[in-house]
Amino acid sequence: MEIRFENESMNDYLVYGIDKTDIKKACLYLDKDIETFYKEFKNERNVILQAHPFRDGMKEINMEFVDGIEVFNMHIHHNSRINKAAQCAERLNKLKLCGTDVHYPEQVGTSYVKTKSLPKNSFNLAQLIKSQDMILQISDSIIIP
Repeated sequence: MEIRFENESMNDYLVYGIDKTDIKKACLYLDKDIETFYKEFKNERNVILQAHPFRDGMKEINMEFVDGIEVFNMHIHHNSRINKAAQCAERLNKLKLCGTDVHYPEQVGTSYVKTKSLPKNSFNLAQLIKSQDMILQISDSIIIP
């Protein structure tokens, strides 16, 4: 799930380890903020990350209220400052993930998450992200979290 709160400018958050019931519950937080959402929604099964936190228009948050950062966001029309995001995640010991932010056909394949096995559902994906047992790949460059 990707969620954006009305009171937080253009910040986007990625939530894994959820089901349909969680999505309905998350909708009740749209008029809140990440701190409230994290304190009340976070549980041992899910993982909450901030997507592209250093892109223009993002509001700085207290990183205590996310488990990780989308360090590589390869949207071709935005500068996501991936170097700054990767350094921040490393410095704060946050989970790392990448995404393509696909909106156009030419974006397909700009980044990958490679794993030993394909997660069967959102809960398996959350466990995988927590384990960091993956390779993040940007085009032909491999990065190990």
